[in-house]
Amino acid sequence: MAVDIVALFVGLVFLTVFVASQLFVLPTLGTSKTDSRKLKQRLEGVIQAHGDSEASIIKAKYLNRLGPIERSLERLPGMQWLKTLLDQAGKQQMAYRFALMSLLFSAGIAFIVWIFFHHLIFTLGAFIFVAIVPIVWLKKQKTKRLDKFEEQLPEAL
Repeated sequence: MAVDIVALFVGLVFLTVFVASQLFVLPTLGTSKTDSRKLKQRLEGVIQAHGDSEASIIKAKYLNRLGPIERSLERLPGMQWLKTLLDQAGKQQMAYRFALMSLLFSAGIAFIVWIFFHHLIFTLGAFIFVAIVPIVWLKKQKTKRLDKFEEQLPEAL
């Protein structure tokens, strides 16, 4: 019985010390909701004041190197997403060139399908399929690159 009381007493002392330490540590290391809310508002204000990533210095420098036609092609909707995907996949190709090559290759394959089958649905299906394959390939390359990065990260650290 005395062993049970001692174990209970040691357990309660441990619990008291643990709770007391948490009461002192959490307010000093944690952030309050008001501080988090203020920080979030400040970040939103900075983002709204300076615009989004579209106006970054790197992108402006990149667009200045291009000619007027290339610049207008790079500003088309979806090109920023494609450029990001190309960068993440480790490809150094310009987004508009990749898109144009994919579309031309898709049109060529669709033309060949049209010559052999003379059926609009097969031709459209071939065009869509061949247009989607490069995007799927890029996503696979991105996944491979990220997996390799994650594999090498512990060694680098």
